[in-house]
Amino acid sequence: MELIKSNDASVTFAEPTTAASLVWRNFSCIYVDNQKQNFVSCDTCKDILHHKSIDGTSSMMKHFRSCEKNSINNNNESLTINEYFSSLKTRSVPTRSKKKVLNATVELVAMDNRAFELVGGNGFINLAQTIFDVGQELSKSQNINVSDLLPHPTTVSRNIDRLFISRKSQLISLCQNIKSYAIVVDFWTESHSGVSFCGISFHFLNEELQLYAFILGCYPYDRDNQSSSQIRQFVDAKLLEFDLSLENSKFVVTDNENKMKSCFKEPCIRIGCSIHYLNKQLEHCFTSVTLEKISVNCDLVQEMFDYIRKIVSHVRRTHKQSKLPRKLQSYSYTRFNGAFLTMNVFLTVFDDLVGVLDRTFLDDYMLIDKDLLEHVCSFLGPFEEVINELSCDKKPTIYKVLPLRQCLINRCTIHQDDHDGIRQIKTFL
Repeated sequence: MELIKSNDASVTFAEPTTAASLVWRNFSCIYVDNQKQNFVSCDTCKDILHHKSIDGTSSMMKHFRSCEKNSINNNNESLTINEYFSSLKTRSVPTRSKKKVLNATVELVAMDNRAFELVGGNGFINLAQTIFDVGQELSKSQNINVSDLLPHPTTVSRNIDRLFISRKSQLISLCQNIKSYAIVVDFWTESHSGVSFCGISFHFLNEELQLYAFILGCYPYDRDNQSSSQIRQFVDAKLLEFDLSLENSKFVVTDNENKMKSCFKEPCIRIGCSIHYLNKQLEHCFTSVTLEKISVNCDLVQEMFDYIRKIVSHVRRTHKQSKLPRKLQSYSYTRFNGAFLTMNVFLTVFDDLVGVLDRTFLDDYMLIDKDLLEHVCSFLGPFEEVINELSCDKKPTIYKVLPLRQCLINRCTIHQDDHDGIRQIKTFL
């Protein structure tokens, strides 16, 4: 290096006489007193690299691509044949690396609810290989076939139980140290199979008042009946698996059905779900004729909603969705404020439906009062906002219930210029 810096006459640079790699076009061999040295010089930046013939040209290629003076223009130059075609030689993947990928894949299918076959699909392999190739371009490491790295779907499925046991053990350890918490319990029945399920989640605040929520499980209900005592025993048994129990200082959030009220009268503090109560009122408004033997008296909006549901069902069943700018949404009683979602989407494509419907459903379409539909969607918009506000799972929302409730009560004040259908909704709510 000192001889080169001092421009000593004994140091000379020369191109290699025989060179298989095109990268030699950018490097020169170094000679001292006509004796070839184990060093080469970059023709662009004049940096000196250690080089032996047995080492190959990988270090030279890496330097050439990262050369500061050359990198500015590299993007505009044509790729050499060596850059176009990567080496076909691959090396085996270390066991430790494969285990890391296996664990990440198991968590992928578990957390994102994906099929085990996901990692075996051509599209996924292509994506993973592309990402890996990009990483190789940056690191200049040896080629690795990504298929050798990914576990087989069967291997993933066999590790799901292992992951579940591990995570459950961690959650049990966490639950043992939490003194104040709330449990959310929900029951529902799958319509096709008739099987009932119980969902239980666990919520608590840490010392920094950050809200944490964990789903303990979604369990098939296997008791003889659904009496309040049987349901309570079922829930207590599932909580006991996590060393949890309901006491006078523990909170339980449930819907407002009489059965759930009876289940959790004591020894715990039951809090009725405000969103469930609000949703049930909206559901009755559009689907029920009577409630506790009292007439709902929302005929105008219920008639309109029936026409909308018929048209939506027809369009979806006859595969005419592609002719509309937006997909119509079927009504679902399990979806909070489901009537609003169905009507609001229907309103956005209202004018486009004329060219899609046949004569039978076009008659129903003509009976829908668009002005009433616009008023109903406008009126229900704040209800949707309140539901979303109370549905936050990142921080407590119980302190918002009363002010938001009062806000909705104020919105139900009847005005002289209200549409008759809106008057009916406000009166019922």
